Amino acid sequence: MIYSGNFWKNYSTDGDDDGLPTGYTYRSKTYKPTGNANEAGMLIDLTTPEIYFGTGNFYVTKDGYVHAAKGGDIAGWKIGEQGLYSNIPKAKGRITLRAGNIDAEGDVIGPGWIYSHTHESLTDTGTGFYLGADGLSFGSKVKITSTGQMYLGTGAVSSTRNHWTIDGNTKDSYIAFGGDTWAAA
Repeated sequence: MIYSGNFWKNYSTDGDDDGLPTGYTYRSKTYKPTGNANEAGMLIDLTTPEIYFGTGNFYVTKDGYVHAAKGGDIAGWKIGEQGLYSNIPKAKGRITLRAGNIDAEGDVIGPGWIYSHTHESLTDTGTGFYLGADGLSFGSKVKITSTGQMYLGTGAVSSTRNHWTIDGNTKDSYIAFGGDTWAAA
């Protein structure tokens, strides 16, 4: 085991174990060190093998699981606290992959989603696309909900926002034109 001097709080002073840490554990979900650990420094376990930053923001487990939090880059993608995004401005077409919302324990709450530009939800009508558990939408012209409702806007760009609605989900199925807002699914 290789570790920085500030990784542990207490070191043994009794005989053969002089200078060794007096025990440590890791939180089961975040792999953040607990007990004798300082939440600082770095540890590399050459036997297991595992690598940990004391803050819990970076680690590699013996099974090859890599965790990197709080930012960074991978081949043109930025690492954010809740997902990845392409390294271009939103106005030029950034693509974002959201893991969902993250709670204080590091667990993901709810489903994730993918979107481009500023089109961050199913009901957004700006440039770009959105794909999530609740459906798929493109700009202001196309929305398909997870229940199968489909909304198709007019073919020409206009400010009227009129669109087709196709509902085949009930015995009262219909095709309609003329709505001026997206209906909630």
